Amino acid sequence: MNTPLRPRLLGPALIAGLLLAAGGPVFADAPATIDGAAIYEENCATCHRRGKAGAIPLTDTAAWSARVKEHGRDQLVARAIKGFSTPAGDEMPSRGGNDDLTDAQVAAAVDHIIRQTTAPATP
Repeated sequence: MNTPLRPRLLGPALIAGLLLAAGGPVFADAPATIDGAAIYEENCATCHRRGKAGAIPLTDTAAWSARVKEHGRDQLVARAIKGFSTPAGDEMPSRGGNDDLTDAQVAAAVDHIIRQTTAPATP
């Protein structure tokens, strides 16, 4: 006996297929109501203020500009959400070690870092 596909199962499968076809998720800009600076201070500054465990210090604008240019905002957000290991063996924990942060909060913290470390293009 053939059982028809349930429509509720097609939605997630279709979304997953579209994300894979598009190369992965695209993270929307963080809502203006989320304070990326506060999230950075509470969760990211411990490592990024002084470059602990291989983290790029917030004051190293040249390194951050290069990183943003190389990877782009969405990739940086994805890395901050998932965590990653550097070739040198240093590790950034997912969500800066705070699993309670939402994707939007992590994106807001990344946006804060980008605003603080990359100069706007001059004409």
